[in-house]
Amino acid sequence: MGGIGLRFASRRILSMANKRKIGDPSDLANLILWLDADDSTTITTVSTKVSQWTDKADGNVLVQGTDANRPTLSTAQQAGRNGLLFSGSQFLIDETPGTVGGGLASGSVGWCVFVVCGNSNGSSVRAAVSVWNDTDSAASWFMGKSSLNYAIGGISNTGTDIGTWNSFKSMGTDDTAMIIGLDQVLYEKNCYQDRVKWQDHLGGPDGAYNGSAALVVGDVEDNATFGLAPWSGHIYEIVVYNKILSFEDREALFDYFDRKWVL
Repeated sequence: MGGIGLRFASRRILSMANKRKIGDPSDLANLILWLDADDSTTITTVSTKVSQWTDKADGNVLVQGTDANRPTLSTAQQAGRNGLLFSGSQFLIDETPGTVGGGLASGSVGWCVFVVCGNSNGSSVRAAVSVWNDTDSAASWFMGKSSLNYAIGGISNTGTDIGTWNSFKSMGTDDTAMIIGLDQVLYEKNCYQDRVKWQDHLGGPDGAYNGSAALVVGDVEDNATFGLAPWSGHIYEIVVYNKILSFEDREALFDYFDRKWVL
């Protein structure tokens, strides 16, 4: 029996040793957006307020010209690394709508987004990141939290309503850093929270990535129309791929986040 147990243990150790590791999100194909708050070369500040955040995937820039609407750069916030603090009225928006994130054509399907963030608000539906255009009939999306503090994703293919799907585990309100995310492929939508995949929405092939709309971090373009509030808490890193990651690639990405942010 001891020999059998040893063999199983050896296989497990070997499996763990062979687990794929990546240096950063660009090691996985089809990366179209990568925002990293700990990379000082991508952050422009006025005092401690962030006026620009540069996308490492394609070099485009998200901006905020109004000082009161600029997030604050928090140094050594998580695992000794920097984050951006959003306090319920701050957001950054792409300088040229449709270019940040690669400007995928309207109607494309098969994409995923992951956000390392913390939540400090106990109520309201809030958006951490979104691609939105309320006048475009192609789909837009957001990733954030529900009023019950669950990770929640939403899409719209009409410009006037949102189909949502969510996790079932509270994010808490103490700004604890965690991974949230969503993906969309034909007839299946998934929401992620702390590595766990929750499937809570099945339907037709709506959820296209609308590359012609504005990408916003910390809010959506028209939160009044859709009843969404700006984010409250830290945002550390955002990555978007224009494909559905395989299980192995997703685990490698989670492992990268874990190692970097000590989640």
